[in-house]
Amino acid sequence: MLNILFVFLGSGLGAVARFGVGRLCYVESEETALFPWATFIVNAVGCLIIGALMAWFDAHKHESAQNFLVVGILGGFTTFSAFGFETIRLIHNDHWNLALLNIAGNVLVGLAAVWVGRTAVNAAMGS
Repeated sequence: MLNILFVFLGSGLGAVARFGVGRLCYVESEETALFPWATFIVNAVGCLIIGALMAWFDAHKHESAQNFLVVGILGGFTTFSAFGFETIRLIHNDHWNLALLNIAGNVLVGLAAVWVGRTAVNAAMGS
């Protein structure tokens, strides 16, 4: 039960941090509107941090801290970091076929799901 509390608290902090990055990146200007800088920065920073944390947690088992920092904070900040870590773990364990499937599957299925969801709602609203 305590781990659920750690994940809950961490995810709130991560989401607030993501919101803060978005507020810092999206000033009303044409330059920032052209590229989703906040998402790019959050994903890059999240991947860097999860790589460092997971290396540390591989050597130092601490379930509560891992749940708070990795699942909670990074989960609220970005799920792309988990995707990056899981893909690198597959490559590290010589499962290149699964790593490529993970990359292609997440990108293609994710984009298709966004398109289907958007198309379905637009159709339902008559747009």
